[in-house]
Amino acid sequence: MTAKSDTGVGLAPENPGELLEQFVTSKRDGNLWTSIETSREAERIAEVPEAQLQVAMNLIPAHTWYAAPSGGLTFVNERCADYFGLPKDHPLRFGAGTCAAWESQIPVLHPDDQEETRRVWSECLSARRYCEVSFRVRDAHGNYRWCLSRMEPLRGSDGTLLHWVGINLDIEERQQGLAKALRKTEERLQQENVALREEVDKTSMFEEIVGAAPALTAMLSRVSKVAGSDSTVLVVGETGTGKELVARAIHRRSRRASKAFVAVNCAAIPRDLIASEFFGHEKGAFTGAIQRRLGRFELAHGGTIFLDEVGELSADTQVALLRVLQEHEFERVGGRERIQVDVRIIAATNRDLTAAVADGTFRQDLFYRLNVFPLEMPGETFPYWWSTSSIATRVKRVRPSGGSASGRSTTCSPIDGLGTCVSCRTSSSGR
Repeated sequence: MTAKSDTGVGLAPENPGELLEQFVTSKRDGNLWTSIETSREAERIAEVPEAQLQVAMNLIPAHTWYAAPSGGLTFVNERCADYFGLPKDHPLRFGAGTCAAWESQIPVLHPDDQEETRRVWSECLSARRYCEVSFRVRDAHGNYRWCLSRMEPLRGSDGTLLHWVGINLDIEERQQGLAKALRKTEERLQQENVALREEVDKTSMFEEIVGAAPALTAMLSRVSKVAGSDSTVLVVGETGTGKELVARAIHRRSRRASKAFVAVNCAAIPRDLIASEFFGHEKGAFTGAIQRRLGRFELAHGGTIFLDEVGELSADTQVALLRVLQEHEFERVGGRERIQVDVRIIAATNRDLTAAVADGTFRQDLFYRLNVFPLEMPGETFPYWWSTSSIATRVKRVRPSGGSASGRSTTCSPIDGLGTCVSCRTSSSGR
């Protein structure tokens, strides 16, 4: 019987007190006896019209349904019927379904989920046991949403299967969250893979910077001081003086050493492509952009990016770079999403940026942002590691004391200014 109350519509017996009395049980000689009245009441309850079950299912804020023992649907609640766009007079809304074969429900599922769902449902119906399965189901507008479907048998007192009762829980948001997390993991793996490809066979600490010249020692001391911080570094020096080696040394001694080190030669990238190279692009952003591409800043997230020849950047790119330094965010070419990035910037140039600022070819505010900790590479005519003292150090590392295959001692005497051993007249290259 349907009873109305102040709290809504619910199911209630006509005489609650009488029903409670009829269900009273007594314990006699260690056995549990049920009164004849209780048995009769149980039989009466079993004959309760299905309409009451349908009312209860319509109150559940989820898609609920029940099916015949064969698995064919006989009833779906209002939420489920509305989702599929069933007419208001459709038989399934009133428990008057035609009990079509359960396989007829498969086509409303996403094609990628049909095979697995068919397998699970088939095993469930054969074993007549509880089961659950996740799939995407199509609504009346052709859109798919993820749901978790649970189905279990409703049996009579003698164990006979009366109905299959089921509920479909909407898990679209949960699946989207999992998919987003998976995409982030895949992108992170891609970033690390790209960085590892660029770093393969490259080791960088001070092992690659060999020498004992006073100017070199002083510079390496400054490198050690700045490496532990996140300060932006501007390395200034002539081409070939090892600016990238210094940048790698700073990265290796920083707390970002376990993350990517991404090097970009700003002078080697065409000006119309440098924005895409720095910040990536979305699919269809321009001709040839057939898929999303991550930029160098995104690849360096959590690590260090080295911008070589930064003085060659165009005015537009300087503005975009300044925004990354100030706001720590950017947008891909053709995209609207603001991407947060945590990256340390080490820039390098062989140009006089002070003069470039004066003549208007380089932004003053960007220069001050980059020039937080300046490092000037020593050496004018020759790279700093080819100083006399540095050559001696390199020879000691390459040719340690001991005999050679020819029986001649390889312990070299002092090196002259041309890098040649004075005693054996053997060049530092070994020739």
